[in-house]
Amino acid sequence: MTSKVWRSSTYSTYTKLKLYNSCILTTLLYGSECLRLTEKDLTKLSTFHTKNLRRILRIFWPKTISNKDLLERCGTESMATILMRRRWRWMGHVTRQEPPSSRLPCTGNQREGEGGLVRRSHGSGLWRKKGNR
Repeated sequence: MTSKVWRSSTYSTYTKLKLYNSCILTTLLYGSECLRLTEKDLTKLSTFHTKNLRRILRIFWPKTISNKDLLERCGTESMATILMRRRWRWMGHVTRQEPPSSRLPCTGNQREGEGGLVRRSHGSGLWRKKGNR
């Protein structure tokens, strides 16, 4: 379906780039802030990114431009820069969270029971008294 949109002359290049950034890149990079990426993974993501940008701009084989010129023409950043910004944004979000000491003593995995604090054991789905394993 997306190849029909990229080939269509009814949508402007600006609209196609907005669609790409809002739908495809966000889906592709969902959760990438927490993943460990190797150089090979980054190369594959960068190739996917530039390949789609070339397809949107209709730049095919005989007519070639450098990746730097391509990114400038599209007004976007390289995949490495996009990933770095997403990670820094995530780190900022995590550091702005309230410190653990100010949270309520009863969280999602704990509840107050008759015999004191009861904690849910991992994986079993049962509630046990704290300290009993």
